[in-house]
Amino acid sequence: MNFWEKVKNDLQKGIKEGIDFVKEGATIARVKAEELTEEGEKRLKIFELKTKVQKELHV
Repeated sequence: MNFWEKVKNDLQKGIKEGIDFVKEGATIARVKAEELTEEGEKRLKIFELKTKVQKELHV
């Protein structure tokens, strides 16, 4: 293998590793976004229930 083939192979390996890293990061971000969405939905439901209770108590 000559010098340029080695450089080419090293670049291809680096690009592949970079892409794999980005994919892994995107997967982690997606999972975290789903968790935060679920948490937000729970908090909204709690807020709505508290508001409903307060309205019922003041009527």
